[in-house]
Amino acid sequence: MNPTPQILDPTIWTIPDPNWVMEFLRSRKGARIEVHRFINKGELSPLNLYCYLKTRFGNPNGLSMMARTPTSDNAIQWQYTLKTGNSLIDFWGMNHQLELTVNTNQPFKPEDWQALIAVLQEELTRLRKEISETKKSLEPWVLFVNPFNRLNKTISSLESRLKTLTITEPSPLRMDASKKDHQQYFKEYKRWLGQIDEAALLGTSVRLIVPVYAESFINLLIFLFAKPEVKANNRVYDDLIRDPIDVRVGSLHLHCDGFQKPVDIHADPFKSFHTLMNSRNDFLHGNVNPEKLDFDTVYFDKVIPLFEDEQSLVKRLFLSSLKFVEPAIALKDIQTARTFIDFTLGHLLTEYRKLLEILMQDNTPGYRRDTKKVGNLFPNWIVEFYGGQ
Repeated sequence: MNPTPQILDPTIWTIPDPNWVMEFLRSRKGARIEVHRFINKGELSPLNLYCYLKTRFGNPNGLSMMARTPTSDNAIQWQYTLKTGNSLIDFWGMNHQLELTVNTNQPFKPEDWQALIAVLQEELTRLRKEISETKKSLEPWVLFVNPFNRLNKTISSLESRLKTLTITEPSPLRMDASKKDHQQYFKEYKRWLGQIDEAALLGTSVRLIVPVYAESFINLLIFLFAKPEVKANNRVYDDLIRDPIDVRVGSLHLHCDGFQKPVDIHADPFKSFHTLMNSRNDFLHGNVNPEKLDFDTVYFDKVIPLFEDEQSLVKRLFLSSLKFVEPAIALKDIQTARTFIDFTLGHLLTEYRKLLEILMQDNTPGYRRDTKKVGNLFPNWIVEFYGGQ
């Protein structure tokens, strides 16, 4: 027995009365109605299919739309419920995939899905002009990666690892130490060297990234609040982004909207930040300068090394890998950058500050190329729903 031709003929699909749908769903068990499910694997464009359905049937009419919040924070973003004969066809626009379900008492096999998808593809071609017009009514947003948010997450992760790291040198062996004591000592010694390597890795990473992290905050602020005449002139905008950091920060109130007063570049939060930025070149470019990187003095009598203080050579040389990237210094850099960010936020009008703080927390904000508008399009979590309908 073949499936009803009505299911495979989109031209006769209609919007059902809500009361009929409720009665249909209540009675489907007794009527031996089965639910057949298709998961889209790229056969259909969710955008084009949505525009096709909107072109023909208006706004989504599925029951799940009644529970939908007026935001993008939903597991089911859209649903169309259509009637064809005594069967229902549902289109589910979910966060994790597009699904189609058919509620019918007619037989429906996998090959029938192939036929239905082929018919829908023909429909998308047949109504491409109308679909194109519908698509023009939608708002096109470009999703982009927010460098500040990504760097902030990286810094927070490194900070957490640094704070939990304990660099503990093993206690010296006693003169009467046993073989077991020796084995335990070398085990602890190896762990200690590993802790030094980990601390050097984390400290170096922090000191390399923090200046970029702080600068990305300034550039995000400029991107959001630059005055129209600045945004309209690419050369002016690019020059502003490339200005020395003290010039850039000191002139924010001239080039950007939202400032209730100029940023005081003579205040301690900025001066500490400026010192941090001035030291970044040595890290970012790997500058070799013994006058800045010295950590000890050794005297040689021909080939005999001599030091002024008592310390093992292993400890003296291995601990040098932490010089200038010690956990305490790295953590202080993080605090310096955060203090500067809070200091700068304090110069903004309340509504501008709130907008910036929202965007600072958004990893993938949206951007309108036509209006130059920036938006927080999705929450920092994604709700997904799995299972049959």
